[in-house]
Amino acid sequence: MKISKIALFTGLMLSFALIVSACGTPNESKSAVTVANAENIEKASFEVTGLTCASCDFVVESAIKSVDGVQNVQIKSKIGSGTAQVEFDKSKTDLKTIQKTVIDLGYGIQ
Repeated sequence: MKISKIALFTGLMLSFALIVSACGTPNESKSAVTVANAENIEKASFEVTGLTCASCDFVVESAIKSVDGVQNVQIKSKIGSGTAQVEFDKSKTDLKTIQKTVIDLGYGIQ
């Protein structure tokens, strides 16, 4: 039985789409650069649970970056959970809004 290159490629693409969709859909990322007053910048970190695959970090990070006022975000994860480190302009958003964005994706917060 010989598998054609097209059939193999189609199968791989469908598998990739399934994996990405299982992790949720990120919001569109912002491309505009914002300048914030240093007095308004706040740093926070919190634990994110439910990170079950390699794509989950990207999905959560992209969603947090889409929140107006977020300046920087890093997700450091292990299997199942991770830590989100966020810098944001507190005159535009707050930690509860950022955490709600993560919860709305179906992940947990601790």
